[in-house]
Amino acid sequence: LFERQDPAAVPLLKNLVHQSPSALARLHALWTLHGLDALEKNERLAALRDASPGVRENAIRLAEPHLQDPDILEAVLPLADAPEARVRFQAAFTLGESDDPRAFAALTRIALRDGADPWIRSALLSSTAETGGALLAALLRGGDAADTAELIRELSQTIGIRNDSDEISGVFAALQDRDLDDPVLREFLFGIGDGLRRSGKSLRGQPYSAGAARVIATLLDEARHRAAAPSSDAGKRIFAIRLLAFDEFATVADTLSGLLGSGETQDIKIAAVQTLDRFSDAGVVPRLLDPWTAQTPAVRSEIITAMTRVAARALPLLQAIEADIIPAHQVPFAQRRFLTRHRDEQVKELAAKHFTDPARSPRREIIQTYLPALETPGDPVKGKAVFEATCIICHRAGDLGDREVGPNLANIRSWSPEQILINTLDPNREVAANFLAYQVEDKNGRVLYGMIAEESESALQLIQADGIAENVLRRDIAGIRGSGLSLMPDGFEAAISPESMADLIAFLRED
Repeated sequence: LFERQDPAAVPLLKNLVHQSPSALARLHALWTLHGLDALEKNERLAALRDASPGVRENAIRLAEPHLQDPDILEAVLPLADAPEARVRFQAAFTLGESDDPRAFAALTRIALRDGADPWIRSALLSSTAETGGALLAALLRGGDAADTAELIRELSQTIGIRNDSDEISGVFAALQDRDLDDPVLREFLFGIGDGLRRSGKSLRGQPYSAGAARVIATLLDEARHRAAAPSSDAGKRIFAIRLLAFDEFATVADTLSGLLGSGETQDIKIAAVQTLDRFSDAGVVPRLLDPWTAQTPAVRSEIITAMTRVAARALPLLQAIEADIIPAHQVPFAQRRFLTRHRDEQVKELAAKHFTDPARSPRREIIQTYLPALETPGDPVKGKAVFEATCIICHRAGDLGDREVGPNLANIRSWSPEQILINTLDPNREVAANFLAYQVEDKNGRVLYGMIAEESESALQLIQADGIAENVLRRDIAGIRGSGLSLMPDGFEAAISPESMADLIAFLRED
């Protein structure tokens, strides 16, 4: 009927919409009338009031261009409270096309009810591009933290990126009498703080209203005092430390540096390093490197990660290695590879001096030295221990392990021992396209290394060598550079002996 565009079918289809006992028939009649450009108000209204939730869901979609008709809008509004989630989901999309205050009130009801649903949350974010501040204020006043936490954070992030002073001031007006222990406030602060950072701003010092500026200063000052108070609960201190990433560096630098002193626990120090890493100021470098000698291995690892994450920190790191402050072997292989290929010639020169460039390493010779391991019957039990010590950070083997930065090694049981040996010691010989390593630099100078796990028009997700996933908005990206190499670095021989290699191969080939 649609392809023939047969006008004789129109009255018969309208009759189906109103009278057919079959919901499927009513649905097809509705869309066929739409395809014949013959769907009129009476049929729209009938479908919006249909007994079938599937028909009502589709009727809402078809009503979207006609919300200026008061009768159509009146019929759509109650569907924001429909018992069926799919109907509310479509209502959340469609009501965003109306500027009627009642439509916004209906969207707010959906948000309060369904904020924990990721699909409905996406619909709400799509529909409140211009009214996000008002919706956020409503959630902050009346939302349940468990139900609306993710929506509050995502709305806050969007508003922070937009950085409209009046909008943000209005949201802060809804925060009276809330403190840092309030879970709703926590989600809001992290969302808006992250959004502002993406737009190159901090929470403090923006041209907000006097009331908003006062609330912000009070909260950030409280976070700074709590972070530095050793008697406070450790979890609350770590939250406060992370919140300092959204303050101005000059205000929090001394506090964060003080947390790297010998009297603090490892968890507090790691949180302080990670927060310092969020700042692009040149003053971060001495704050990270000066207390190096007093740090535990885990804290040192975080410092190295922070020093290699920002392009401008690469040279100071290598100069610290040159001065024997930091041992070269504590820089992970993946970071060494990118340092030896850095665009700064001075960085490349120092990196080449202190690290063996994997591209030039004698892979063939190393493989030859390990071939005798293939003649040795390995012990799978010992091989499992080798896997857990050296491979599990990136790989799974069946049900063992929880990260898949690299392939699941259960899939290589049918490989020959020689094939496993070669691919382990020479990971760049055969690399699937989805496991290639990329270097992504954002507009603040932060550098991330990893494989691209997901891409969309607006963002990409990078899985780093430690298994941590990082989402990067495309508008924040200054450049992407593919290495053409595996995320797994060369140099595995430094971590495993030929005897242990035999055990590992036996474990990986075990049924």
